[in-house]
Amino acid sequence: MENKDRPVNPITDETTISQMGLTKREYFAGLALQSFIIAKGKYGLYDESRTHLCQDSVKIADELLNQLEK
Repeated sequence: MENKDRPVNPITDETTISQMGLTKREYFAGLALQSFIIAKGKYGLYDESRTHLCQDSVKIADELLNQLEK
């Protein structure tokens, strides 16, 4: 399992890791999206900009995971 697919808060027992909850990639993308929304909040969000914000959030999450692998 790749790091990006591992859970943020895994539930473990002696031999396995449960896959419940958000993956690291989903969690990091959500954090990035949150900061974009805060930064752009005073200007308002339009439908087309929402799509771009989501796409950029995923790109940032992927880059963060790539940097953490180094």
